[in-house]
Formats: sequence, structure tokens, C-alpha cells
Amino acid sequence: MRGILIGYGIAFMALLYFVLCLIGFIRLRRRKKMHDELKETISFTHGLTCDDYETQANKYGLTLGENAEHFAKMKDAMCRLRMNGYVADSEMDKITKRIHKDLVANLRKLEEEK
Repeated sequence: MRGILIGYGIAFMALLYFVLCLIGFIRLRRRKKMHDELKETISFTHGLTCDDYETQANKYGLTLGENAEHFAKMKDAMCRLRMNGYVADSEMDKITKRIHKDLVANLRKLEEEK
């Protein structure tokens, strides 16, 4: 009888461990999904005729703060390189993804800055 209880106890502990791992995995996915939704809702355009990044951020109620001038210069340099043929389309995609990641990391709420 004691051996049966021990056997069921081990199976129960394994099932409990599995359920706890599953719950942790679900929470992690929800957190990642929320983070991805935030990235999708904030989008910047990087073209020559587009507004500067600070203006685009202000449309979302956000600001780049003291980094706004830095990003404006970066956008100007990126457009010049692209228009003069120094950067290919595939490289431009990589550059804009890096800039977008950096932009999102430097965003602050507009009220905090005032």
C-alpha cells in the first residue's frame, strides 16, 4: 500500500511541476505579446519627405526629449546615404530596424518632459 502511495505521489508531483511550468510559459507569452503590441502601435516613417521623429512621437503623446536633435541628424544622414546610393535596400531595412528600436527605447511621455 505504501509503495502505491509513493508511486502516485511522484506522479502527482510531476503533474504539478508540469502545470506550474505551463502557467509560467503562458505568462511569459502574454508579457511578450503585450510588448509586441506596444511596438506595433508605435511606428515611425523614415523617408525623406516624412516628418522628423520628434513630430511623429508627439502624435502618440510621447517625446524624444534631448535626443530629438540627435535623431534628426541621424535621419538626415541616413537619407543622404540612401539618395546618393551608398546604402542598398537590404542594408536600409537593417538600419531602419535598428533606429526604430533605439527610438522606442528613448521615448518618454510628453507630460514627464515638461
